[in-house]
Amino acid sequence: MIIKYSEMPGNIIEFGAYTGGSSIFMAALSKRLGRASKVFALDTFTGMPASDPLLDMHGAGDFPGNLDELQLLKTKLQLDNLVLIKGLFQDAVRQIPAEERRFCISHVDCDIYT
Repeated sequence: MIIKYSEMPGNIIEFGAYTGGSSIFMAALSKRLGRASKVFALDTFTGMPASDPLLDMHGAGDFPGNLDELQLLKTKLQLDNLVLIKGLFQDAVRQIPAEERRFCISHVDCDIYT
């Protein structure tokens, strides 16, 4: 995948960043490979939104991330290619400029259906 990634145009998007482990890894690897790609990490950072208990096993507030801690880590690691976006996916994705919405990798880590 790393070999193919180095040849593919576009950015990376992660739906469900949580504490940022995958986002940090992808941003650091992208930078190490000399890519100009950005990594867009989307999450509420306040936990799961309300959902239907008949469809989903997680409830509102489960898995809260900490946006402030993640911002500090991003700065410490000098990952200027990592873009953290807070909000529900359908709202957060609209914060990405249209000209940057071409993605070569999409990491989808959603834990609810509704």
